[in-house]
Amino acid sequence: MRAYLDGELSIQEFRSAFGALYYAAKQEDALDAQGSKLVGHIQAMLAEYSRDHRTEGSVADELEKAIRHFEQSSPVLAKFAFSPPLSIPKNKAR
Repeated sequence: MRAYLDGELSIQEFRSAFGALYYAAKQEDALDAQGSKLVGHIQAMLAEYSRDHRTEGSVADELEKAIRHFEQSSPVLAKFAFSPPLSIPKNKAR
């Protein structure tokens, strides 16, 4: 999320990456109740955006709010969840 909010990923790249992580987390049943609520909210926002029911600015605003809420309730987990990744894979033409 931080990479998207910092302009390092487009919303399309973020949607793709988040969708893959969301699916993997759901398959592994890796989320607690709070984590499940957070990713469900993000997934719903992205779905609303893709149907033109939400602007990109409103998605970014809500993601910032979600980060702040999560940082307050789980600061240690938030540090890992929202910190920039060590590297962001880019699609490269072969």
